[in-house]
Amino acid sequence: MPSWIDDLLQPGVLIPCAVILFILSLIVRSAFKAFPFVAKFVALVNTLVGTEDKPGIGVRMDVMTKELKGNTAKIDAMETQMDTVHHELTTNHGSSVKDATKRLEEQGAKTEKLLADHITETAHWTPMLSDLHQTWSIKHRNN
Repeated sequence: MPSWIDDLLQPGVLIPCAVILFILSLIVRSAFKAFPFVAKFVALVNTLVGTEDKPGIGVRMDVMTKELKGNTAKIDAMETQMDTVHHELTTNHGSSVKDATKRLEEQGAKTEKLLADHITETAHWTPMLSDLHQTWSIKHRNN
């Protein structure tokens, strides 16, 4: 055997080397197990603090707050429009579009009933009117 192996196998050298190798293997194994956690932690810190490409969460929150304040006027305008539409589509004793539509439908139904009654009452005149129409339309065509 070479002399360095004989020197390494001495109890005063072998035990400390074995302990050092064991501790190094534990450190390497722990580093591999902790890598996913460390990667996620670094990603979290990058999200909070930000990088050159993506601003941090504080900057993004400021931008979103400013946009929200800018959209408040738009939201108020839409609420006003919705109130107007709601007013027109709900009955309110005469001034809404729905009330006007109801009045028109009721008037149409009354007119339809009056016309049906008139047709029923004048049905006995139909043959006479038909004869007069034929007579006058033939004379008018011949002239």
